[in-house]
Amino acid sequence: MASLGMLVGLGTVLVAGVALVGVATGVDISIGARGGGMAALPNTAGEALGLGGVGVGIAAASAGASWFTHRLGAASWSSRAFMVVAAVLVLGLGGRFVQLQVLVSVYGSMAAWYAAEGDVGALEAELATHPGADVLADVLFRGIQHDHPKVVGMALDHGARPVTTWDDGDTTCLLSDATKPVLAAAAKRGWGPDCARRASRR
Repeated sequence: MASLGMLVGLGTVLVAGVALVGVATGVDISIGARGGGMAALPNTAGEALGLGGVGVGIAAASAGASWFTHRLGAASWSSRAFMVVAAVLVLGLGGRFVQLQVLVSVYGSMAAWYAAEGDVGALEAELATHPGADVLADVLFRGIQHDHPKVVGMALDHGARPVTTWDDGDTTCLLSDATKPVLAAAAKRGWGPDCARRASRR
């Protein structure tokens, strides 16, 4: 079983590596089996790195489980109880660490993840640390994308702007396809649906 877990983990890392090559070259890559459907690989570096992190975690957990089982069989009953408790604690802390690393790799920051989930309380704690403009922009984007008016309002209150400026100088208004509740939250803070500044309605 440990060997199977290692193979699955290493295979996942390999797939993540292929996805990173696709991201770097701008090519969308899909994989599939004969007679089956095709599955698209991650098309952003964050998603590919997150997938790679999952693969490393699977491989490491498989190797660790094999070592632990061997040690457990040779230990006394009292030592076994201690080892089981220690293993549960390590797995809990390690799992949480891996989860956080994957979320940050995919979303860019925990603030962006909380914004996507609509977790206002956790997001408020993150915004209290005064994150940079890039994080605020991600929070605003996720709030609009997932239709969380409160998140959008919080991001705007902390200085986020609903206008994205690209390298070539072109701009995009993030509110152009927003829902009415999101537009209402933006309007209260002086932003119109075309991202033009207006008098605040608060």
